[in-house]
Amino acid sequence: MITCEEIYDLHTTGALKSALYEAYREIPLDSRNSMRKNDTPLHMACAFADENAVRILLERGADVNVRNDDGDTPLCVLARCKCCGKETTIAGIAGLLVSKEARVPRSGKNTTALIEAVGNRHFLMADILLMSGCRIDSTNSSGDNVLHVICQSAGGIAYDIKRTKERIADFSERWYSKKDKREAYENMEYLEEAGRQCFLTAKRILENGQIDTEDKNNIGKTALDIAWETGARRIGALLSGQDPDTDELSALIGGLDVFQALWYKDMIALDAILRSGTELQTVCEDKKLHDFKGRSPLACALLWDNAEAAEMLLRSGADPDFKDLEEQTAFAVWLKKRKHGSEKKEDCLHLLQYLMQCGWNPEKSADKEGNTALSLACREAGCELGIWAARYLIENGADVNTVNLQGQTPAMNLYGGCFWNGNIPRIAILPRSYPYEGRYCTEKDADMLETLLEAGADVNAKDKWGNTLLHYIAGSSQRGAKEAVGLVMDFGKPDVNAVNNEGKTVLDIATEKNDEALIKFLLKYY
Repeated sequence: MITCEEIYDLHTTGALKSALYEAYREIPLDSRNSMRKNDTPLHMACAFADENAVRILLERGADVNVRNDDGDTPLCVLARCKCCGKETTIAGIAGLLVSKEARVPRSGKNTTALIEAVGNRHFLMADILLMSGCRIDSTNSSGDNVLHVICQSAGGIAYDIKRTKERIADFSERWYSKKDKREAYENMEYLEEAGRQCFLTAKRILENGQIDTEDKNNIGKTALDIAWETGARRIGALLSGQDPDTDELSALIGGLDVFQALWYKDMIALDAILRSGTELQTVCEDKKLHDFKGRSPLACALLWDNAEAAEMLLRSGADPDFKDLEEQTAFAVWLKKRKHGSEKKEDCLHLLQYLMQCGWNPEKSADKEGNTALSLACREAGCELGIWAARYLIENGADVNTVNLQGQTPAMNLYGGCFWNGNIPRIAILPRSYPYEGRYCTEKDADMLETLLEAGADVNAKDKWGNTLLHYIAGSSQRGAKEAVGLVMDFGKPDVNAVNNEGKTVLDIATEKNDEALIKFLLKYY
């Protein structure tokens, strides 16, 4: 007597069809394949998408709702079939099983044949199941309903299309065999057709009316969330209430706003959003986009080093001087990301130049402390971006003596200038802060100081607490304070006896810091 194991071997060894079908006519319908999940003959016929074998078994009265050890019926096994290029056949088999009252809602353990069909890109089969009138609002073990899963599939197809396009574009750059090229073009054709079928099936699911588009899976995501994340733009447009068949831009945007397009780094969607005339002088209010919360679109692009997006936004009218909820310009946000070594000098300088071309006024206040762009760049001189920006701004005529609301100059900010509330504890031994503790400076900062001095930095300017540049150098430098003070002396006659509002001279601060080299140097001028 023929066994399921023997029939499985006939399939995998390429036996004659006549021998295979004769075996299906002879095998007992309740036989099981002990080597493969206790599949019945009908399970195996569906696994290999063999329509003739399925017909033979159905004519013999095979049970269409029998389960294997995984809890799957033949219909669910069919939905998981990996037979490429047999979509019409798979759909035909699904129709045969449904005509024999195969169950769709309870066709698998923690899943359904419909969910598996769309997950495995068997969209023609899914259409057959949808037309059967069955209940379709079941979920899988992840809480995903069929709409969640088809969005995942659509995103996967979109990704595969993108990668295949990249490969085809590479044909002009590198050598590929004719076979490789042919396969790539054939795969592209298959993927584009799969994308069309996926969209049509998604429309049918929505038209069915059983699925609530606001339903969330186990991790709190709606189908639209998944469409956004995976790049399923046409379905995203559908879920957003738009018609991508008649609205070209909506098909590209997919329901995203400008911040989401930046978050997902979707330049095609961003371009479409900008062409639609969206407001750019605004801030992100979406808590899910945590890095972007409260930022402007331009600030978000710069924050994530997306130079292409930043230029697109500027061309479309983004105001470089617009301030976010924290009263920071996009430049200020860009500077404060503090990613040492992550920037390329040429790219940064190009962006700075483009900001200027698009109306940026670096002399305007860039933050709530009243710092100009140069003051902020000097404050962030611990990273390369700050250094490059400061030099660029000075070369382009930035005022090196503009002060912020605390009276701090760019040179003071270079040497640790920071916001200070002026609070001095009544008890001297209690911890306290100073206006020059924003960063610890080293001998490396002397080059930037020299650039500022050459541009005319005032060496005797005082902040609102009476501190001069020398006070800042003495208070913030770990190394190189003596050299920095000497450099200042070379460019003018700073008052080494200047007393701040607390009655302290530069020498007093150097003494508190126990900077022996600076103390000896200063004593020469007393």
